[in-house]
Amino acid sequence: MIRKAHLCATLNKAKRKLPGLNKCVPVTIPGCIDPRPDWFGLSIADITEEVDKDESSLWILKPSRFDRGDDKHVVRTAKECEKALWDGRNLVEWVCQQYIDRPLLVHGRKFHIRANVLAAGALEVFLHTKSIIVTTAALPYKRED
Repeated sequence: MIRKAHLCATLNKAKRKLPGLNKCVPVTIPGCIDPRPDWFGLSIADITEEVDKDESSLWILKPSRFDRGDDKHVVRTAKECEKALWDGRNLVEWVCQQYIDRPLLVHGRKFHIRANVLAAGALEVFLHTKSIIVTTAALPYKRED
C-alpha cells in the first residue's frame, strides 16, 4: 500500500472490526478532490465535517501519493482545511489525520516503520523480517502549537 488513502481505508475497515485499534490509530479521513468549483465543497464534505466536530484539535492534511513534507498542511478549522485543499486541488487524493499530541518517539525523534508483507488469501500474512526499516526524523521532535 503506497498510497496513504488506501492505507487509511484499510485501517478504517479494520477499526470497525477490531475496536481496540481506535486507541492505536488516529482518526483519518480519505478525500478525493473534485477541482470544479461547483463540486469541490461536496467532494471535501467528509473531511470538513470531521474537522468541524473537534476544532480544539489540530489536523494534518497530506497528499495521498507523495512523501514530501512541504505538501502537508496543519489546520484547526474547517475553513482552513477548505482553503488548504482548494490551494492543493491539483493533487486529487488527500488524507486528513488528527494530530497526535504526544507521539511515541525514538531518542526524542519521530519515526516510522516500513515492512514488506505478503497477504495470501484472507487470513494469512507473511512478514519479510529482513526488509524491515525504521527511519527516524533528522531533527528532534518539537510539539506544534
